[in-house]
Amino acid sequence: MEAFVKDLRYCLRMMAQNPAWTAVAVVTLALGIGANTTLFSVVNGVLLNPLPYPQPDRLIALYSRTADSPRWSISYPNFLDWVRDNRSFSALAGYRSEDYNLTGMGEPERLPGEMVSATFFLLLGVKPALGRMFLPEEDQVGGRPVVLISDGLWKRKFGSAPDAVGKTVTLNGEGYTIVGVIPASFHYSGNNFGSSTDVYAPIGQWNDPTFRDRRIGMGMDAVGRLKPGVTFGQAKADMDVLGQHLAEEHHAGPAEAKHGGRYPAISAGAGGRSCLCSLDCMREHCQSPIGTLDVPHPGICGPHRHGRRRKPHHPATADRKHPTRLGRRGPGRAAWFLGATGGAQSAAGGAAPG
Repeated sequence: MEAFVKDLRYCLRMMAQNPAWTAVAVVTLALGIGANTTLFSVVNGVLLNPLPYPQPDRLIALYSRTADSPRWSISYPNFLDWVRDNRSFSALAGYRSEDYNLTGMGEPERLPGEMVSATFFLLLGVKPALGRMFLPEEDQVGGRPVVLISDGLWKRKFGSAPDAVGKTVTLNGEGYTIVGVIPASFHYSGNNFGSSTDVYAPIGQWNDPTFRDRRIGMGMDAVGRLKPGVTFGQAKADMDVLGQHLAEEHHAGPAEAKHGGRYPAISAGAGGRSCLCSLDCMREHCQSPIGTLDVPHPGICGPHRHGRRRKPHHPATADRKHPTRLGRRGPGRAAWFLGATGGAQSAAGGAAPG
């Protein structure tokens, strides 16, 4: 011990006599430690830790694509057609961010929220900590106003009381019945999905005319689960055919040119298309898709032209900027992006623009 103390004193004296060398050594060590810590965190999150969902390799992220943007929000009518006509997915679920004003429980509070399909949590294998999830009949226009709340809101506003389920909360001036509590362990990372969501409402109840317009994407993305035995390539072929059929069914006429001078693109490799991405990882630091496929669909045009999401005025949400968080679900491993021309380009994990 005495020898160690002497060596330490000698080291300190030498460092004091050479301050420049000491500074360089300290900075070098700090950079090295920081770089190694960051690298380990990424590798641990991307390659070592499994996703917190059953069979995560069967999860697929779906987006829309325009000529101006490789990742864009989905038209809700198109999404409903995908749900009805696809042959590759056991379930599809849409989601979009939406804030809510909570009143009637003390000081008014603005809560981050999500509109989700009734299949969203079931598709991911998430079970409620209390109560139940949404029913299919609640995920449509005219359904009973119901809401799921986060574990944090449950604790903060209800003191973790079991009788919170069944109570009514006032959101944006309307009464919603609490039907369940989402567990604190739940986490979903993606564009148009908040990292600290407090309330979840059925997306199908939203009857805004703009949201129901096939030409317009109102900040909605989707996730799907492949049927057993269906491969990514088979899903791609299926969605290609489905997209072509929708494009032919909803072909736009000359009147569409009045809304910005562009027709919906209906041919592969140009204009509005849907985009499918495999989800091998859903983490904030692991965001690149393992593959993308372009499927022709009626496209996005009119008041919402290629690349700008427009949110309708609403008293409760007019002052909220629509989220433009970057990042997509997907594996941290090397990814393959399949473009409309059929070429492939290798890419490593990173954020994809939304």
